[in-house]
Amino acid sequence: GGLQSARGMRPDGALLPGGVAAKLLSPRARDEQEELAKPPADCPMDLYASKPKGRSPLEPKNADAGPAKLATPARKKTSSPADEALWSAWLAAVSALDAGSFRFTSATRGEDWSVQYASEAGRLELVLRADGAEWLAYAEAPASRGVLRELLLQPVARMRVPASAAGLLDGAWDFCLPRVREVALTIASVGAPVESWQASIGLDAEWKTSTRFRGWTVGASDADAAHLDVDVRGEYELLDRCGGAMNCMHKRSGAGPPLY
Repeated sequence: GGLQSARGMRPDGALLPGGVAAKLLSPRARDEQEELAKPPADCPMDLYASKPKGRSPLEPKNADAGPAKLATPARKKTSSPADEALWSAWLAAVSALDAGSFRFTSATRGEDWSVQYASEAGRLELVLRADGAEWLAYAEAPASRGVLRELLLQPVARMRVPASAAGLLDGAWDFCLPRVREVALTIASVGAPVESWQASIGLDAEWKTSTRFRGWTVGASDADAAHLDVDVRGEYELLDRCGGAMNCMHKRSGAGPPLY
């Protein structure tokens, strides 16, 4: 078995919930691989797959379940030859993961543990945290610079496994597709300006009296925030003694996962 790639486009590189998920398929899915690799003439590059649960990166939970069904919405006259070329190249790189055999390469201990598995077509990373585990799948990126390389340097799929799961292979795959979705954010300063890092270390010229803000607020509508993987709204406070990033790092205050 392996990863069944889903059709769609999304070049923002972010993995967002409610996007496209595909089921881990049995070897029978490979019989459809050639057909899936051909975007139809009316392909709007905005297709979605169902989101059933998978067993593992290499084996479906139910080998007789068959492939996930793809729904085709009405055509949008927005695609171009360049879009289709990018989609075909991305799909080929991701589809190659289906035939790969992943083998353990290394493990790194820390606050979060990271376990690496590699194949000729890409790699898998298993991240172990206190609140659960997460599988990240990476396809092999081309050596030449370009949009495709930027997309494939990011995970192309992930599977989150909650701490309450029976095992590390019980979860559902989400795919990050090369398709753009725009959201509107508002960013505003908070409080009075304070001395900048450049001024604090005695730089002259334009830096001598330069300032910065100690806090920033990030806002968004509920509709836009729903498209983000993590709700980024809130107030961010300056970490003026963080020892890096020119003492300009800001961290979100309050509850929720740490954001910078």
